[in-house]
Amino acid sequence: MWECSLLINAALNGEDTVVRRLLNLQPDLEEVGTVKIEEDTIEGASALWSAAAAGHLKVVKMLVRAGADVNHSTKTKSTPLRAACFIGRLDIVKYLVEHKANIHLPNSHNNTCLMVSAFCGHLDVVRYLLKRGADPNHKSNQENTALHEAAEPGHVKIVSELMAYGGKMTKNKHEMTPLLTAAENIRDDVVHLIIQLPEISKEERIEALELLDLEKIQFDTDALNMESLVIRERILGSKNPDLIFPIVYRGAVCADKKQFQRCIALWTHAMNLKQNSRRSVKEDLFHLAGLFTEMLHEEVELSPNHVISVLSSGAEELERNHQQLSSLASDAEDIDEAMEEMESNMHSVLYLLVMAGQLKLPEGDDNIRQIISHLNRIPLKTRHGRSLLHLACWASTPVPDDYTFFSDVCRFPCDRTARLLIECGADVNVVDADGKTPFETRQQM
Repeated sequence: MWECSLLINAALNGEDTVVRRLLNLQPDLEEVGTVKIEEDTIEGASALWSAAAAGHLKVVKMLVRAGADVNHSTKTKSTPLRAACFIGRLDIVKYLVEHKANIHLPNSHNNTCLMVSAFCGHLDVVRYLLKRGADPNHKSNQENTALHEAAEPGHVKIVSELMAYGGKMTKNKHEMTPLLTAAENIRDDVVHLIIQLPEISKEERIEALELLDLEKIQFDTDALNMESLVIRERILGSKNPDLIFPIVYRGAVCADKKQFQRCIALWTHAMNLKQNSRRSVKEDLFHLAGLFTEMLHEEVELSPNHVISVLSSGAEELERNHQQLSSLASDAEDIDEAMEEMESNMHSVLYLLVMAGQLKLPEGDDNIRQIISHLNRIPLKTRHGRSLLHLACWASTPVPDDYTFFSDVCRFPCDRTARLLIECGADVNVVDADGKTPFETRQQM
């Protein structure tokens, strides 16, 4: 049951007779409630917003005549005008604008009525808003413009209209122009329209057409190859979040084909890209550890350098996790989420340490010991106060079942891993939440 007044409910359902009777009782026209529009739950919706969102012009007129605020926004700063733009009701849009609805008010993402109309493909609404002075170059929080919004779903006529009103080819926060956005989403018509512009350089044309061709074969495992990923990265830039999935996907395809070395190269590259952009690599560490267990189980040669490289990234990530936890205030939800991520990374690093102990490390190579010493200098503890040394000594340290071979390769307690941690400076006297040292945890078996 959605929390809303009789007036809001009647407005939402277009019950104009009920609305008229309720208006005679002089209700609070600005009272808000929670309503559901298709699959979306909207908080802070007024009766006017609800009527506009549901497309009931007659009710909209009744409420406006009764004095409803045409610019009253929801919790996310969506106005009745924006709601009408979203569904493409030009008649409601015109009526609201004629009664002083502000076409320039953005929502909480700094996304305007023009931008949502462009994204949803409502050409008549876009034309009307542009004629009323809507800014085609207004930027959202992600620095997208209306051209980006129209290019992504491929609304070529809207792209043309926006350009006619001075829409510019600017980059968003991910260094994507509307042209590259269209190419990324395989919008041929939009790409071919934009590349005809005189201000588009030869290099921009070539990049867009290359990207368009690459996107068309993105999930064709025979056509997609390493070179295509390199080109894609060059065009999109290493910080673009859309870059990661095709790399990880291709790595998974290689893993299924037992092409382990190529999978390692792809997955570690994806992890490094994310880490350089300060994005979480929790899943990357875990999946690489799982891949290594499969290789060891199947007696496929696993280079110690691969394990050491991933272990180094794990140590870097754990240091970031610890710093993040230390900087958080008292928000229990944020702390719990950060702790969950750190615990997951501690376990992934522990599995990597177990595997490193099973490999023949190069003589005189101190990299592994330097990484472990680095780990020991970070005061890492699970929510139960267990250090890496505790986990190495504890018979109940969890071993995931996501990968079939984890339980074959990583068994606890692991004396070899515990010895390695101690040799590199792990505190043998540190106690967990139960006041037990790692040695006492080991004795509990």
